[in-house]
Amino acid sequence: MIAISSHYLCDQNSARHHIERVIANSDAAADSGPRIIRFHFDLLPMGFLARVLWLQGLPEQAMATAERLVEHAKARDHANSLCHALALAACPISLWAGNLDLAELYIDALHEISNRHALTLWHALGRAHRGVLLIKRGDLHAGLPQLRAAFEECRVAPAGYRVLVFIAELTEALGRAGRISEALAAAEEAIDRAERTAEGWIMAELLRVKGELLRLDGAPGAEDLAEACFLQALQLAGTQDALAWELRAATSLARLHRARNRSAEAIACLRQIYDRFTEGFGTADLVAAKRLLDELNEAPDEACPAAARSGPLR
Repeated sequence: MIAISSHYLCDQNSARHHIERVIANSDAAADSGPRIIRFHFDLLPMGFLARVLWLQGLPEQAMATAERLVEHAKARDHANSLCHALALAACPISLWAGNLDLAELYIDALHEISNRHALTLWHALGRAHRGVLLIKRGDLHAGLPQLRAAFEECRVAPAGYRVLVFIAELTEALGRAGRISEALAAAEEAIDRAERTAEGWIMAELLRVKGELLRLDGAPGAEDLAEACFLQALQLAGTQDALAWELRAATSLARLHRARNRSAEAIACLRQIYDRFTEGFGTADLVAAKRLLDELNEAPDEACPAAARSGPLR
């Protein structure tokens, strides 16, 4: 309980410490003989470990942990545990990492098992994940209404953090569909909810999405407001040990700097975050960051110092 609370309150170091203690104690108990099975949710810590690893910038370890979790849940042949593993770990992490084919397999499995056992909340979460998948594949026409419908269904249930997971995706999709005013209102509502419920783990991403929407809006002073959002997101993610959110915020800020002919600042802010990663260079966010860095290095502005352009990229 301390670990899960720490995760949502945005202290990922504390969350990982406590989760790893729980897993170690559970493994030791399994080796020593009979053990208590907590309503088949004894696999829950591994799911949260996968989420924490992703946030800390370890996407390969996160994916491997989620995969092991799903296999363990399948072996126990317990529908609720399997849905838990799929909905809270395997589906979101594969979508965040940009492994859309794997995400589709997990979402199909979640749909089938939740439908067969009439597990309505898990079914709604599966529909929401499928909406995100469709949007990431470029099908806004099909994905946006499906995500919105599933989001509203989850919203009336005591789903808490699950709603905020999807509202960031929903808000960004509304922006891509040109519904900027609606998207900005949704972003403000999400930020207010995160503040009221102390769900700080996703606040940096919500601020980044708001900044992107302000850029799209193009109102007077929008770029300055967007930059303030990106900087706030970057600072917040840094204090939370959420390297994954830091990279997204730095990428958004670098794109804004490039648009304002500030390539040196763009390279500086993004390169220092990118270079802290040690794995996952084929995942979507790291691929996008590297592509942007390559573009910036190929066409730097006159103020860009040579030092910022030097050094190989992975």
